[in-house]
Amino acid sequence: MHHSSIFALFVSLLCAVPVKALALSPPLCESRATVEVRSLTALPNEISELLGAKRAGLDGIADRNGKFNATDLIDDMNLPMHRFVVAKLADNCAVVMIEHGGRGHWFEVIRFELADAKWRISRRWPIENATNSPPEFAPSHNK
Repeated sequence: MHHSSIFALFVSLLCAVPVKALALSPPLCESRATVEVRSLTALPNEISELLGAKRAGLDGIADRNGKFNATDLIDDMNLPMHRFVVAKLADNCAVVMIEHGGRGHWFEVIRFELADAKWRISRRWPIENATNSPPEFAPSHNK
C-alpha cells in the first residue's frame, strides 16, 4: 500500500473517536498548536532515541520510507522491525505513528509528554479500529 494511502486511512480512522474514548484519555495534543513531522531527524533527539533511532538491528527504527523488516521473514538482521510514519509535534506534547513489521504487521500511535525537561511516553494505541485511535492526526489547516 502506498504511504499516502496509509496516511489517508490513518487520518480517516482518527477522525471518528467516540466521546467515551476521549473521556478516558489523558489530555490530548490536538488543542495545541502542532506541526507535522515527516522524519525522525525532525523530532526532538530524546523522542527519536525512545523510538529506537540509535539502536542497531531489529530493535531500531527506520525513518519514513526507509528499509525495514516488514514481515516475519527476517531478510536482514541489520534492518529494524519498526518504521517511523508521521508525527505531530507541539511544545510539550508529541504524537508519533510507527509501523511494526512481523507476522502481525500493524501500526501504533505513541503519545509523548514533556515534563521536567524530559520526554516520556504517556500512552500507546494500537491501530486496529477507530475506537482505539486518538484524534491528533485530524486534518490541519495550518500547514
